[in-house]
Amino acid sequence: MRERWAIRKLNNMLGDLNQKIQQTNDDDKIQINIELKDSMIYIYNKETSMYLAHGATKDVVESMLLEKFPGKKFAASTEDLLKLTP
Repeated sequence: MRERWAIRKLNNMLGDLNQKIQQTNDDDKIQINIELKDSMIYIYNKETSMYLAHGATKDVVESMLLEKFPGKKFAASTEDLLKLTP
């Protein structure tokens, strides 16, 4: 009887911990849209459509994003990422 209670309690605690970890990861992540226009790369916040950065190369855009938003992670759709491959 006690063992079942302990197992249930541990499972609940682990579930809560996993939820907190996921929420923390989501707080550090910005969903982005990538647009190509006139051989320039433009990055927008997917949720707000706010302009974030632009540049001629992927490296320039990445460094601009990291400088403007330290500690954040950026996520784009596979379709958008394929736009950046030659």
